[in-house]
Amino acid sequence: MKKQLFMAICLTMTFFACKKENANPRTDTNNVNNSNGKVYAVGFNLTGFTAETKGLSTNGTGKMRTAALSDVIKYFSYYVYKGDADSLKFVKKIDQASTDSDFGTIQDSLANGHYTIFFVGSKSPDYYVSNSYVDVVEGTYHPALSFTDNKFGDTFAKKLEIDVTGPQTESVVLKRIVGMITFKLKDVIPNNMSKAVFTVLNAVPAYDLVAEGPAYNGADSVGWDERVQTINVKQSDKGQTNVEFSIFVWPHSGYQNPQLEAFDANNVLLGSKRIEDPQDMYSILDVQSNKQYIYTGYLFSTQTSGFTASVDSTWNAPQTIDF
Repeated sequence: MKKQLFMAICLTMTFFACKKENANPRTDTNNVNNSNGKVYAVGFNLTGFTAETKGLSTNGTGKMRTAALSDVIKYFSYYVYKGDADSLKFVKKIDQASTDSDFGTIQDSLANGHYTIFFVGSKSPDYYVSNSYVDVVEGTYHPALSFTDNKFGDTFAKKLEIDVTGPQTESVVLKRIVGMITFKLKDVIPNNMSKAVFTVLNAVPAYDLVAEGPAYNGADSVGWDERVQTINVKQSDKGQTNVEFSIFVWPHSGYQNPQLEAFDANNVLLGSKRIEDPQDMYSILDVQSNKQYIYTGYLFSTQTSGFTASVDSTWNAPQTIDF
């Protein structure tokens, strides 16, 4: 199956002195930014992105340029904070959708000072940023990215620290911050299969935008709820082999027991596979950003070959895991 997976999005930011712009109706602000100092208008322009594809068994890389930002992300947000890294104070944000006429162009104004800015782009709309505790006792926290719906899509982000003192230009690259877990079924998808239910245990709840990794919210990195996502079967996939069912996940070193269940339209179970270690019934999966983890095998037939696991080099360096 040919794929085009997007590795990075390039942005160019220009800071220039002029009068303060009118308030953007999609902008939330906090009075942390109030200052008697000089104010600069800040311009951000999403200039394009680079798409890369790599073969599963090779290190070769193909690159292409495309002009359609909306092919990669449908929603884009810009978050501004001030203060220490472990106690950042929210200043403002601007949200955009690909249907906006100004998608990819942001006009803002910031007073003199040091800022931490987070850029987020995703194909899914229901993301939000909230504080995740780093140390509950110390009261330290970081802004963390979450989704209100388990069914989130490809997501990119970037942290940038800037000192606004005068006109300046910065270039920013958004990097993929999610991994992907995939079941690739070698047997034929039944015509009466309606949906697949994908479950993974011990799912990390959010992404730490400061640490640029999993947000544990002050916990000991174990005991989170399971992540369950329903995937409808495409009509074109019925009767086919090598069909893939995938979910995006945050990077995390403790996912457990990926499972795929197949159901018909009446919720009758047609087949199920749970990845387990034969020694202790648990299978731990360490997921990194920008990597796809593929379990390949049979779900409906009685083949004895079982499932094999690999890491797809489409997103990063090739690696194979045997179990």
